[in-house]
Amino acid sequence: MHKTTLSLLLLLPLLGIAKRPNIIFILTDDQGYGDVNAHGHPYLKTPHTNKLRDESVSFDNFYVSPSCSPTRAALLSGMHEFRTGVTHTIPPRQQLDEKVVCFPELLKQNGYRTGFVGKWHLGNAPGPSGQGFDWCSTNQAGPNAHFDAVFVRNRKRMETKGYREDVFFDETMTFIEEAGNDPFFCYLCTYSPHTPLAAPEKFIKPFRDAGLNDTHATYLAMVENIDYNLGRLMKFLKDTGRDENTIVIMVNDNGVTEGLDVYNANMRGPKCSAWEGGTRAFSFWRWPGKWKPRIMGNLTAHLDVFPTICELTGTKIPANLKPKLEGHNLLPSA
Repeated sequence: MHKTTLSLLLLLPLLGIAKRPNIIFILTDDQGYGDVNAHGHPYLKTPHTNKLRDESVSFDNFYVSPSCSPTRAALLSGMHEFRTGVTHTIPPRQQLDEKVVCFPELLKQNGYRTGFVGKWHLGNAPGPSGQGFDWCSTNQAGPNAHFDAVFVRNRKRMETKGYREDVFFDETMTFIEEAGNDPFFCYLCTYSPHTPLAAPEKFIKPFRDAGLNDTHATYLAMVENIDYNLGRLMKFLKDTGRDENTIVIMVNDNGVTEGLDVYNANMRGPKCSAWEGGTRAFSFWRWPGKWKPRIMGNLTAHLDVFPTICELTGTKIPANLKPKLEGHNLLPSA
């Protein structure tokens, strides 16, 4: 075990941490950096996301790839997406090379329970269960199924009722409960607010009443539904005594889409563009009592997630893999 990891493990008891931290990583789909009330959006009300930001180390110059699959490949592998075989969002160019090592594989070897919920978008072979996740839940028909979707949890089909993202967060809480007292890592990837657009009417109506067209009203409703579910998840962590030892990270996967004409935080460009509006993401990292909330201007990226999470969990990165990683450990900034 390298010295830095050993030092971190020795430091944990001094910080009053009884065990290694749990981690929940939330990745939203096609939500722009500006689609947060705290970032100046003129219509959105996102109190739970605002609170998460206020209680987090917020990396304000955090960058991702300009579209979905490339971001996911780079985030999980710690390498530029082209090195993983992923160059687009459509088959076969979304297919993650099965030889690529994703950090959940290393966490699993280090005693973590690893759960995946939601959108994968990196091909079916090997899929999340072949990349280190031992608990998996997603819906059939992907972004096209918004209500009463058929889910597959750990290879078993099940009918659900209600809005898909509500079920994603329910499944996340189920995984956490099933993890018991073991440390866990949960990778929760929403489909919202990706097209096609649909949301419960109670979320859409306030935006329609404010004069927005149906497209913009529904897009923003999907964002507010994520915020609502984030609030449910944070309450669950507190109610079950997991809050203080659970790191919550929230990032968007690329630039804005249907909300571009409403607000883009004074940035140029949408998803799939190389402009700032296509690649800048919010990045909130919360660990109550351990990290002082503040806004960091350091240039950071999705490539930094792999080495940072390994460092946080005391997970050794194999010697032959270290030279391939292109990101940096963010802990000195936290």
